[in-house]
Amino acid sequence: MGIFDVAQDNNTQRTVSVLSDEQGDYQIAGLPTATYNIQTKSVGLKADAQRGVAIATDQHISFHFKLENSAVGWSELATYQGRKLLPKTLE
Repeated sequence: MGIFDVAQDNNTQRTVSVLSDEQGDYQIAGLPTATYNIQTKSVGLKADAQRGVAIATDQHISFHFKLENSAVGWSELATYQGRKLLPKTLE
């Protein structure tokens, strides 16, 4: 639940992101006909992207991503998370 699923048009670089539901399912509706890179993103998880996927308007396609644990980069964290993780300083 709450994993970002992203479709990026290869030509225009237009990006559409949605969040997965409680079962990990997602739907990106209304994409125009184009070739896309489809990927999933979450802090601490990674999966191989589906690249060069040709999608026609109103076409229904399913992908299953195998998520694996990955290192977390500081740039992935929200400010709140960084404040909770970093040690307190006197300054």
